[in-house]
Amino acid sequence: MYFDLLSVISVAIDDGADKERILRRFKEFEKLIHFHFMSEENLMIESKYNDFNHHQRHHISCMDMIKSYLKDYELGKLNSMSVLTFLCDWFLVHISSHDKRFGEYLKSLPISELPVLVNMEAA
Repeated sequence: MYFDLLSVISVAIDDGADKERILRRFKEFEKLIHFHFMSEENLMIESKYNDFNHHQRHHISCMDMIKSYLKDYELGKLNSMSVLTFLCDWFLVHISSHDKRFGEYLKSLPISELPVLVNMEAA
């Protein structure tokens, strides 16, 4: 889903879409990431993840950086490819490090301690 949207943005840039259209897609991605972070943080709280505060700070930092990049793009200080590159790079690093550690934590829990949204077998 996330990479699909980044791909749509990339194609729009390559096709020469106007700035407003690209900006709307970037903002769509921002909202998608915000929703992802909120959902992930809820799972962390429910599973009593011991690194929640650090992970949440990383989310806050990311959202601040996304807003800054989008503002600079809107003001003409950055081009669309710079914003897209940042989003792809940041998201890949976040998934491969922070989210991977959280996934490993969830796998270490007994099934009875998994949050309801994750523990589909218990339903």
